[in-house]
Amino acid sequence: MKLVKPTICLLFVAVLLLASCREPEVKPIEKPKLEQITLSPSEAELTVGETLKLTIEPQPTVGSTITYSSTNTEVATVTNEGVVTAVKRGVSIISADVNGSKGACEITVKAKQTLTITPSEKQLKVGETLQLQLTPTPANGAKIAFTSSDVQVASVSDKGLVTALKEGETTVTATVDGLKATSKITVVKAENPIKIELKSITPTNCIANVTATDKELYVFADIVRKDVYDNICNKFPDYYSGMLAFWNEWGQFEEMTFNGDKEIQVKGTAYFPLPDNFDVVIVAFGMDANMKLKTAIVEQNYKTKKAVQRMTLATEVVESIKGGAKIKVTPSDKNTTYYWDVQSKANYDKNVTPENEHVYCSRLVQNGYNYNYGTITKGDATINTTDLTTTAKGVPYYLVIFGYNDEEGIISPIYKTEFSAE
Repeated sequence: MKLVKPTICLLFVAVLLLASCREPEVKPIEKPKLEQITLSPSEAELTVGETLKLTIEPQPTVGSTITYSSTNTEVATVTNEGVVTAVKRGVSIISADVNGSKGACEITVKAKQTLTITPSEKQLKVGETLQLQLTPTPANGAKIAFTSSDVQVASVSDKGLVTALKEGETTVTATVDGLKATSKITVVKAENPIKIELKSITPTNCIANVTATDKELYVFADIVRKDVYDNICNKFPDYYSGMLAFWNEWGQFEEMTFNGDKEIQVKGTAYFPLPDNFDVVIVAFGMDANMKLKTAIVEQNYKTKKAVQRMTLATEVVESIKGGAKIKVTPSDKNTTYYWDVQSKANYDKNVTPENEHVYCSRLVQNGYNYNYGTITKGDATINTTDLTTTAKGVPYYLVIFGYNDEEGIISPIYKTEFSAE
């Protein structure tokens, strides 16, 4: 008899053992499905090029599957992070899917606003003007501003009127409610109808003839100390603008100009003597009857001659009197004039240095001619300072005195004789 049962038992046990070694079946974990989601904002208006970050509410849990899509990617695109980019004008629906729950945002894309300035570039001759045009035309109440990158080359009014002033390039920028547009302005030299011809230079004068071929022009011409000229040009865009401000305040436009069919002389007159050995500028320009600049500004630089000191003065305080003093003056040249003035010692010492003393004293002469300060005298004299002004008792003053005449300028050292009133 064969032994069959033990074999069968062994096979059964082996099958049971194999079955017990299998891994248990794992069922996939279902991600929680949100009942409803919304995108914030639910609608938005963008300009081409702008971006917008969308947010999902309520906030998805960690591990959620999130996808974004756009119904019209030519209008707006969206990244996996929910950043929308406006591409072109139109409407697109941006959708978000979180584990099967959906939300949407309607995106309306507007065309980008632009501002155009016409012309975008232009060449002008010095003295010419140009009216700039804006497209679209700004609405009433819009904030409009025009600026020039180099106001010495060309200025621009708040209405967009460009005036070419001197050779060079500048960029005019128009700003309307934050939008900007630019116009490149190139200014070239124009044939100037105004001519300056130098005639002579002395220590106090620089004389020139100024002519204009255009008879319709109003021509301004003057001779100016260079330091004064530079100060005006630093404060204003140019010398014309400075003079325009002066005329608007003092109303002397007609008195200081002439028609273009005349020839005039500009010089430092007895009423406006120039310092010797000093830089000066002869300046001229043409305007229309409304004081608008019509020509380039012509300027020529010169230096007055150095005065020759050929005279000395001896002074002596003879007597202190009420309100001043009597001071004896003995000049080396009895036939040559000298100028004297009374100045506060404190003020003179504070404002006058060896470097600027000649300029300061030239201005004393100017003031003396224009406002009857100071006095021109000749020969031996005893000066009574009260003839000019009265001074406070015990306060130190100077009798400032120097040889002077209109042609030669200051022709002696500058003497300061201290005195105090009784």
